[in-house]
Amino acid sequence: MSNTIKLKSYLDIENEETAAEAITPGALCEITSGDEIQNHSTAQGVAASIVALEDELQGKTIADDYASADKVKAWYVAPGEEVLVLVTGTTNIGEYLESVGDGTVQTVTTGSAIFQAIGDQQTDDSNNTRVPARRV
Repeated sequence: MSNTIKLKSYLDIENEETAAEAITPGALCEITSGDEIQNHSTAQGVAASIVALEDELQGKTIADDYASADKVKAWYVAPGEEVLVLVTGTTNIGEYLESVGDGTVQTVTTGSAIFQAIGDQQTDDSNNTRVPARRV
């Protein structure tokens, strides 16, 4: 099992954003009108492919959530880059993934594909399930 969210990066575009709510590393996120970051809130909706990274500079792992008002390491995932993203339900290698509307992704039903699963699902010690995925 991977111990980092960022699997392959070419551009490495990261920002530090203030959390509007609790956020788990690997969550698909969005910026609010109040200039804070939160879990992506639109099921099957278009997303900017912002993913919360683990806070390794504070000694945190992918199993450690950010609390509301924490500074979140936000990675703006570019096409072709690979990430360990939070997933709901079962996904198979090759399936396209869309937002569930709670920071997780699922196999595309009717929405817009954001990622494509490229590996098997993994579950960490905090019972968070993630899948390696490539940004489409």
